[in-house]
Formats: sequence, C-alpha cells, structure tokens
Amino acid sequence: MPEENIRDDYSWLGEHQGEYTDDPKIKICSHCGKQISQCFVYDNGLAYYCSEECLHEHFDPQEWQDMVDIADSPECLEPGLAYYMDYANPEQ
Repeated sequence: MPEENIRDDYSWLGEHQGEYTDDPKIKICSHCGKQISQCFVYDNGLAYYCSEECLHEHFDPQEWQDMVDIADSPECLEPGLAYYMDYANPEQ
C-alpha cells in the first residue's frame, strides 16, 4: 500500500492529538489545542483533554467512566487507560 494512503488511525482522538510543548508540565488539549497543566488523560498520554466538553467530543460520559472504572480495578492490565492528572503538581 502506498504510504500516502495510510490513514492516521488515531485521528479520531482530536485535531491536535500528538502536539507537544517543551515543558513536561504543559500538555496540549487534543481537541481544542489549548495549553493545559490539568487534564483528562487517555491511554497514558495518547490524548489529553482540557475539559469535560472537549473530552465528551470524543468519548461519551458513560464510555469514559467505564474506562476509569476498568483502570481503577485491581485486576486491570492497563492502569493508565483513563484518568485525570495535574501535571503542575503531580504529587497531589
């Protein structure tokens, strides 16, 4: 298959998915492109969302909560699937 026909399989995560800053405490919202330090994190940083509004453009509320519940369960093999993080104060 020619390379120009390969679709970005993660494009559904948002227009700004994969954008970064030089500061590890600042992330880019995958939906709106806003720089943020507190965010919803999908799949250990595959995507970041600054607000529930941006998050729910890509995941419905029940779908997100199900992923959080799975990630929080003791038998989970993917603990970083869905969570909220404050990168400015990671110890909290």
